[in-house]
Amino acid sequence: MAEGNRYLELRLVKTYIWSLVGITLFMTILVIALPGLAEDESSFLAVSAFLNLGWYVLIALGLLYIARRYIKGELSSLGKDKKKIAGNILGAFFFMFAANVAVGAFFMWLGHERTAVNQEYLERLAESAPAVQASLFVFAVLLAPVVEELVFRKGAMGLLARRYGLVAGVVLSSLVFALAHGMDEISRLFMGEFDQLLSLIPYFILGLIIGYFYYRSGYRIMVAVGAHMLWNLVQVALLFVTMGEI
Repeated sequence: MAEGNRYLELRLVKTYIWSLVGITLFMTILVIALPGLAEDESSFLAVSAFLNLGWYVLIALGLLYIARRYIKGELSSLGKDKKKIAGNILGAFFFMFAANVAVGAFFMWLGHERTAVNQEYLERLAESAPAVQASLFVFAVLLAPVVEELVFRKGAMGLLARRYGLVAGVVLSSLVFALAHGMDEISRLFMGEFDQLLSLIPYFILGLIIGYFYYRSGYRIMVAVGAHMLWNLVQVALLFVTMGEI
């Protein structure tokens, strides 16, 4: 059983990495082939949003197919564990909210006002046309939690915990989770903008909390996905309210 789990974890991570390479190459070729696209910010934003949505639809379907037996096993025991699952989801959300408030206060104390590039991108999507806003909702609330939790919790955390122990597995997978949301921040290190890495702290803490409750629930991926979905739903709703879209 342990070897079977390891095989599933490897497949999830490898599939995600190869799909990431594929979409990156496709976007690079598209920009080279259509140089005028990058100059029109609204058009480029819309194209990138729908390409990102399409990629997440495909990778979500692929990962769900790979993990179909694992997910079927979880669903089969859903009835008797509903209260436990719901309690862990709400508990994770409470800790994420408290941590977000604490990190916000810490950033204010430091005078750090810059948000992650990933967050800035989402804010621009929220101000775009209704179709783009709809793609943002589907991507952030429905698809991203499924993909990211299968990859970073079931996949990466499982592999790392198996090799280095549970605590290291939670911490290292949370670090990878944060870095995956901050590729632009990493590239800015070469320009001496080290303070931008602070913007990745909320993602790291988010990963730690979800990872802990994933473990606490008995490695129920539904808890990780549910907590992530609830958090993103609230964040997207607040984003629309802030941007005056609701």
